[in-house]
Amino acid sequence: MKALRLLPVGLLLVTSVAFAATAQDQKADPALRQLFLTQLQAKTPDEALDKHIETERLRVRKAELAELNALVASANAEDDETAQPATVLQKQSALVEILLARKQETTVDIDLLGEDGVALDQNMADAKGAALDGARRRKAELLSQNAVLEERLSATVEVLAQQEDRLQRLTAQERYANFAGVLQVAMYVAILFFIIMVERLVRRRLIVRIRDRNRRYFVVKIFTGTVYVLTIGWILYRVSGNYPGFVTSFAIVGAGIAVALQSIIKDIVGWFIIVQKRLFRIGQRVTIGGFTGDVADISLLRTTLVEVNNSIAPDIARVGQPLYLPNSMVLEGPVLNYHATSDFMEAEIPVTVTFSSDWKKAEQILQNILRDEVGKYVERAREQHAYRTAHFFASQEPPEPRVFVELASDGVFFLLRFQIPIGSKRSIISSIARKILEQFSSSTPKIDLAYKTMQLVQ
Repeated sequence: MKALRLLPVGLLLVTSVAFAATAQDQKADPALRQLFLTQLQAKTPDEALDKHIETERLRVRKAELAELNALVASANAEDDETAQPATVLQKQSALVEILLARKQETTVDIDLLGEDGVALDQNMADAKGAALDGARRRKAELLSQNAVLEERLSATVEVLAQQEDRLQRLTAQERYANFAGVLQVAMYVAILFFIIMVERLVRRRLIVRIRDRNRRYFVVKIFTGTVYVLTIGWILYRVSGNYPGFVTSFAIVGAGIAVALQSIIKDIVGWFIIVQKRLFRIGQRVTIGGFTGDVADISLLRTTLVEVNNSIAPDIARVGQPLYLPNSMVLEGPVLNYHATSDFMEAEIPVTVTFSSDWKKAEQILQNILRDEVGKYVERAREQHAYRTAHFFASQEPPEPRVFVELASDGVFFLLRFQIPIGSKRSIISSIARKILEQFSSSTPKIDLAYKTMQLVQ
């Protein structure tokens, strides 16, 4: 592209060199030489002859102006509205440099002719006869060449002044265009900054008043995403309209950016998979690549979890620390969603009573406690299970609270299984344990819990 822009300047330089060579060959003017020779041979001044010389000089000057204007016209032949301002400025700068070189060359030639004229005047003072006639012819030729060069210099100075003035205007326009471009970029930055401030103001002062957390979160996401998508789309539309080559340049640069920012591209693809496949939603408890937590936010690049303790003890209680995971992890490892089938999980409580206790009554007490404490969760768990597993196979639905009976070496073993909300295991098991202890101790006859003992026999 730069070579194409410099091509007109190169052609202009070639044309100017040819023009200068032609001008160098035509320094002497026959008509002026004859007039100066007649003037040198005349014994008295002749006003008519002087006017004739001035007329011929004016003719030479007009011819020089015509040639220079032809050079200028050739240089500006392609300077229309479709030409690039930078190319026009380069051509004009080259034209001014050519005219300056022509002016300098003409000035040097005039000085050299002046030195030759001084030496010739000294020879004419002592010359007589044929030598004097030859000296006069040489003097007339020098005067003719000097007149041509002076008119050429005058024409060059006149055209140079015009072209320098045009160069200054083009330079000013180029600077204004560059400054206007900077102002336009600054305007877009200012608009973007203003939109960011307004978006934050609306989000922190108005949307925060929505009391429902889920609704507030989704309103924030929809509002923020809509604002930024519309803003970026508007800026791209305006920039592509003002700079038609922006789209092509952006595509080329975008390919390089895509290679350099592969991890970010993966994060965006991961976000698309999370949203499109509904791997998890806000508030659900998940395990991603060994990290367990409650989903607090799903952004374009990161998923924020409120970390939980996923130790061997199946409690997974909240720790409360935010954990930021790249979305690309859902593409590279397993994702466990505890809420995939329902918001409930199955828990167990082992209870062992002595053989001497009324195990049937103990079983009835345990069943009544489970029915009162966790029986309310069964129907909700089944409804969620039926809805969330509609698109894939699930072997069974959540069962009723159950009490299993087994014989153990130290008593009758009961295993309690029941559905509880995810994250509420500690509190619910604690409540059930209290009621078991209270009702076992108040039962008549008393139901004793079995435990391992050691008896020393002497």
